Amino acid sequence: MREKKITDDQLDRLETLLDDPVFDEAMRLDEVQGYLCGALAGPVPIPEADWLLEILGSEAGLDTDAGREAAALLRIMADELRVELADE
Repeated sequence: MREKKITDDQLDRLETLLDDPVFDEAMRLDEVQGYLCGALAGPVPIPEADWLLEILGSEAGLDTDAGREAAALLRIMADELRVELADE
């Protein structure tokens, strides 16, 4: 069995970041997980820049410290989901 790449602490931090007022249109963590599964498993993968914008809700939010941190955590989550989806 492989270890998870994203930790519970990282998920908690991501959830906190998504609640930051800078992301007034951000998805909730449970929505992010479902959206990323679809974005990554679909017949035409959605480019990273597009799914980051969809998840965080605004380009302005991406250009903040919170945005950069959230994007880094979302990339880790996406990498983990890619591995899980490939295993199925």
